Amino acid sequence: MLPMSATSDDSGPMARLAVVKADPDAPNAIFQRIAEGEELPQIAKAWGLPKGGFAYWFSTVHGDLYDAARKVREADLAMQMLDEAKGASSENVQVAKLRIDTLKWLMSKWDRARYGETVKIEKAVTVGVDAGLVLTMGELFVRLGKPQPRIIEHAVESMDAGLI
Repeated sequence: MLPMSATSDDSGPMARLAVVKADPDAPNAIFQRIAEGEELPQIAKAWGLPKGGFAYWFSTVHGDLYDAARKVREADLAMQMLDEAKGASSENVQVAKLRIDTLKWLMSKWDRARYGETVKIEKAVTVGVDAGLVLTMGELFVRLGKPQPRIIEHAVESMDAGLI
């Protein structure tokens, strides 16, 4: 259900989005719907809002609330997987496995830190250094560290030329 203040304005999706953004109760209503299993595009469609603008606004302006709602939903999905595994029988074990694998895959994409696989890559790296390059760089550092004296020669031909 659309927040109460958004139902009074029917000027189009962008106008409804502006009303939802201004409604102080909207973020909590959105949190609740996400925690119960809806996704932002579904909520936008139900409320007649532009999907992209709505999803961008809520996931950026209310990013912490969005993350918290997703964690609540993911905890429910984890319990659903456990119930699915417990309820599997020899007749439906393949169906249960498919459901569990699908939920695990989704959760690993939604929250890689908690449910995704970690990959550790180790690689030994050898760096070769050219002796000539080191000497040249050393000379450059010495020159940069000690400014060379500069002699500027200029002969003044006439003081009457208005240079003073």
